[in-house]
Amino acid sequence: HTQRESQRVMRSLPRTSWSSLPDVVASCENTTSNTTSPTIQSTTGTSYNNNNNNNTNNKKLKVLCLHSFRTSADIVKLQLAMGGWDKHLQDSAEFIAINGIFKATGEPPEDVKSAFPNMGSFQWYDAERNADTGKMEYRGIEESAKFVDEIVQREGIDGLLGFSQGATLIGEMLKRSSSDTANAPEGEEEAMRMKSLRFAVLISGMPSRADEKLREQMRSNNSNSNNIEKAIGASIPTLHVVGQQDRAIPPALTKLLHKEFGGKAVLVEHEKGHVIPKVFPSNELGEKVKKFFDERLMEKNSNARL
Repeated sequence: HTQRESQRVMRSLPRTSWSSLPDVVASCENTTSNTTSPTIQSTTGTSYNNNNNNNTNNKKLKVLCLHSFRTSADIVKLQLAMGGWDKHLQDSAEFIAINGIFKATGEPPEDVKSAFPNMGSFQWYDAERNADTGKMEYRGIEESAKFVDEIVQREGIDGLLGFSQGATLIGEMLKRSSSDTANAPEGEEEAMRMKSLRFAVLISGMPSRADEKLREQMRSNNSNSNNIEKAIGASIPTLHVVGQQDRAIPPALTKLLHKEFGGKAVLVEHEKGHVIPKVFPSNELGEKVKKFFDERLMEKNSNARL
């Protein structure tokens, strides 16, 4: 895709399906892979539901979108637009995209640089294996979780949508939120609870490799197999999207993540690789995605009438 094509698609985004958060500023000055405490600033006086939003928009699902590794909010907006997600779901959802709080600690993949030149490069965390313990450590995941949780709570977000690293972050947040944190140190899991969410969409996600200790704790606390879904499975519906030709995140890993979310998790597949797939013009995958969103909107409006 050329830069000119990218700009054309961005200009064509329907205003009814995209919103912005002008009051959220993440300052990532001098952030490196060894720094996991970026400054997060929020200005006051500007709310999400500004004067341009009407009552019809307020009835839609508010979906916060988390981009992939070393990309940006603008890129994930473009990827969703190219897949027709905004058009296909314009009656049920409005999307909000945000940048990761960390500037990229390295160069984006070559395919990203060629397809989306000069569109920003951010990340949610760095995954590194500890040379002493042999365990994976996700540097920055706690800070990213707090940032996302702050926006979810303040802006009344109904659902999260993540692609690749964004999906893995969402999966980690939801799994931690469903674990027993009563005995956790004060504040350790607070940003991971995400109790107000209604649903999540995870595109090309994978299980986190960082939290063997958390997994062991959840399984030991729920040795009865009937309780595994409660321990690891999300308490909210999740949609997991698998690319059959995905070489970046093998389909088996995305399917493994799906299995960890129990009976409310829906798995759908497409024939492409590591991409946000096309759902419009309408196709079989698009109908499944639309059904999932329509059901979530129905649940939201039903609860509003109670």
